[in-house]
Amino acid sequence: MFSVYAFAATKVPGIPQRPEVDRVSAGMVQIHWAAPDDHGGSEITHYVIHYGTADTDFEKLEVTGDKTSCTISKRIKRNKEYKFAVAAQNKGGVGPLSEFSEWIKVTDLWSKCVQYLSLSPILVGTILHA
Repeated sequence: MFSVYAFAATKVPGIPQRPEVDRVSAGMVQIHWAAPDDHGGSEITHYVIHYGTADTDFEKLEVTGDKTSCTISKRIKRNKEYKFAVAAQNKGGVGPLSEFSEWIKVTDLWSKCVQYLSLSPILVGTILHA
């Protein structure tokens, strides 16, 4: 007598949406993305973030679970432009990479404030009313 077993085939997940940058500060970038519409028949176990600059090799960072945001600080340097992409992973493997984000320049927040203030004339002793 033979037994017949039916298994649902697990395939790799689809493409997540392009990552969006939520916050940037000196040495840190926070991003989020939307999960792929197609999970490939299995739960998403990881996301793999690809990031880098135009003049360096791209880094990979794994985000465990189905969390769709992360803060990246490993090898993020000030005054460099970075872009980010993400791929979903399940039991079937790693799916295709999303589109890359726009280039984001990592700058020191304080220097941005100083630049803004130097462009905005403020009179000492002036009281501003709402």
